Amino acid sequence: SLPAGVPVSAAVHDQYASALGCGAVHSGDVMFGAGTAWVLLAVMDRLVPPVIDAAFVCTHPVAGLYGQILSLGNGGSAIAWAMKTLGLADGGVETIDEIIGAVRSGCDGLRCRPMLAVSGANLKPGTAGRLDRLKLSHTPAHIVRAVVEGLACELARYLGFLTDPPQRPDAGMSVERLVMSGGAAASKVTPQIIADMTGLPITCASDGEMSALGAAIIARGIVEPGADLAGLSEAMTPPVRIVTPGSGAEAYRSILSEYLASLPK
Repeated sequence: SLPAGVPVSAAVHDQYASALGCGAVHSGDVMFGAGTAWVLLAVMDRLVPPVIDAAFVCTHPVAGLYGQILSLGNGGSAIAWAMKTLGLADGGVETIDEIIGAVRSGCDGLRCRPMLAVSGANLKPGTAGRLDRLKLSHTPAHIVRAVVEGLACELARYLGFLTDPPQRPDAGMSVERLVMSGGAAASKVTPQIIADMTGLPITCASDGEMSALGAAIIARGIVEPGADLAGLSEAMTPPVRIVTPGSGAEAYRSILSEYLASLPK
């Protein structure tokens, strides 16, 4: 029942719509969606095989670019589990910030393997979550922060698949920028943990509904046929916040090495 002449677009994958909405439109950009499951979308200027078997390869909406989607499987659901299990009130990002911000980096030795939903790529099947080095001195806040730090370790491990694919060295890419979207992008604590753990600056697109904005950018591209989607994305992306690695980066490098060595390959 649409009137004649109304342009119509094919559907677009929500992660690619989000990539347009948050400005992940250049080779070397990696969009990090911090939702129920944490998801990476790596942007490349060449088509290569999946860096791991579970990666989903597709053309990017911007002409000449390609993407690889890697889902960690675990993410915000693990944090929500910790909050619920410990009987902590779920007041959103601000509440979680208050809880994990009260604990020092490294959680006073407490470590978490956050495989609560799935085992994770390139690991022994059935690899499960666990807490290590738990002591009487540890509080519920330590456990919640340990989950976040464990997820940051997993994120760093997945970024390693992009830069140094375990079985496909010709598919490697340079990660220039990590663009964080989703609810946790508005956090004052979690992006810093991720920046310190990965050693990368984090561009936080904390405005909500990036997928909807990306769809609007595609719509504008349809009604302005001469416009470049990358240019439209850059023009329409909301203001962002940059978080750079800080004083905790050195300690987190050691924690990450310890984490990777502990995993059953």
